[in-house]
Amino acid sequence: MSDELKWQKVKVAEDELSFLWKESADIETSEQAQAAALESQKDRFWPGIKELAESCDALLKEHDFPPAAQLVRHNGAAKWWPHPEDAPQLPPSGEAWKFIQGHKFIEAKAPGFSDAWYAARIGFKCRLALEHHANGDAGAPFLFTIIFEIATLRTDWRWRRGNKLTIITGKKVRKNLSDHRSTSITSGKEGVKERRAAIQRILHDTNLTGGGLEVFITNQLKNQGLFAARRTIRRDLMALRWA
Repeated sequence: MSDELKWQKVKVAEDELSFLWKESADIETSEQAQAAALESQKDRFWPGIKELAESCDALLKEHDFPPAAQLVRHNGAAKWWPHPEDAPQLPPSGEAWKFIQGHKFIEAKAPGFSDAWYAARIGFKCRLALEHHANGDAGAPFLFTIIFEIATLRTDWRWRRGNKLTIITGKKVRKNLSDHRSTSITSGKEGVKERRAAIQRILHDTNLTGGGLEVFITNQLKNQGLFAARRTIRRDLMALRWA
């Protein structure tokens, strides 16, 4: 039997919105258990932070924005260009520009909660966390705060990308249904008002009572293009009596 672990992707939960997956492997030998232990001890966290930073910069590039942590010059509009770290902080005579970190430039130019907006914020915080980790600050509380902010932003971003369209569409559908119900209710009230006014006129032309009156009113309403069941006419008569 091979001691190589065979990892499989297993679905552990699902609902109407999403799935939750995990990777697992069957362990049948001590060698496989040792291999699994070594695999679990690998540092996947910081490589994952670096990969996330790179993916954010790649997305920003697709949107014609600079990397999140790069220093850039800008002219106050959408135009930007790299600003070398050893370059002067003030423009020479005849030039007009300012320099700023890429994520601040993007957050000012990209629509709020857009992909570029999220990528700028997350990408910069990832680079900042990697820098502090490289400087030996891995156990510092402020670094835990940065990691928490990265996780929160990433979760919010993924949630918006996955659900925003459905929510917006649902709001439009619910609004249309609400408008339709309001129209139906208004139309229904107008119909009741018109029918009861017709019944009031019919009552002036007859001395019938009881079931005979209900039948007479039903027929008279039909002649006017109004249709109602006898129980509806009975309620109308009671409402007119107490009006």
